[in-house]
Amino acid sequence: SYTGFAENKNHASRVSSGTIAADGSLVLKLYYDRSTYTVTFTSNGGTAVSPISGVRYGATISAPDSPAKTGYSFAGWFKEAGLTNSWAFANDTVAASTTLYAKWTANTYTVTFDAQSGTAASPASKVVTYASTYGTLATTTRTGYAFGGWYTGTGGTGTRITEETQVALNANQTLYARWTALPTYKVTYSGNGSESGTVPSDVNSYLAGAGATVLGNTGSLY
Repeated sequence: SYTGFAENKNHASRVSSGTIAADGSLVLKLYYDRSTYTVTFTSNGGTAVSPISGVRYGATISAPDSPAKTGYSFAGWFKEAGLTNSWAFANDTVAASTTLYAKWTANTYTVTFDAQSGTAASPASKVVTYASTYGTLATTTRTGYAFGGWYTGTGGTGTRITEETQVALNANQTLYARWTALPTYKVTYSGNGSESGTVPSDVNSYLAGAGATVLGNTGSLY
């Protein structure tokens, strides 16, 4: 038995048995071929990587082209599905049929908040991780308007993004505030039957709950 090798019983020079000569000598000859194995690659959701076949026992292998996976960066090949021990292509040797497993690191992106005429967004930006949720989003206010959320398009168009939305980016992103104008009210003055004189005119528009100064007459009412 010879670890990593298999006996070649068909070798032309093989001598596995014989007669002992008168001088007590006998030479037997056994030949061995180095075993070969296949190394396969499990991409764990990435693009497929072709196996390497015919790898001789005790040999190293060259690293294949790295697989790709949307939203992730390739972080190397590992010896077990649990991704504990990495495979060192320069030093690790093949001693059996082997499967290597891809490790991935989720990409991070910067999300910037555009308040669209509101007060400066707080925070102005944040870092999010692919396939995670956005989490807490920025806050902003705008006098006379109700905040309607953060959207992917300018002017509050596109898709609304909430704290529970899953990140599916492949680049940095800007989110835009959507605003809805609050209803406003006018104050008008009635002469209540007057036949002459002029009532005040208030050109202002008031939000609900706002204070308004009562204007004085510009002339007597009769």
